[in-house]
Amino acid sequence: YTIYQIVEFVVTNIKGVNKISRFRAENHPDGTYMEMDLVMVYGYPIRALVREIQQKTVEEVEKLTALNIKQFSVTVKSLVVEK
Repeated sequence: YTIYQIVEFVVTNIKGVNKISRFRAENHPDGTYMEMDLVMVYGYPIRALVREIQQKTVEEVEKLTALNIKQFSVTVKSLVVEK
């Protein structure tokens, strides 16, 4: 749950992200594997944002928890239009 809170803090402070729809983290002997599904805002560059989310999230989780993140998969499940 602590990992989720860190991820949520990082992700929700990035413009273009609406919400996290699913998050999963698994510990393995060689490191931690994380998966996340996002709802993003229409009109933002998805690829660049996902890359930024992955980099910032892995950096923060490793710094604050001393866990070794082996894989972090981010999937954009849907887009929303903000008025």
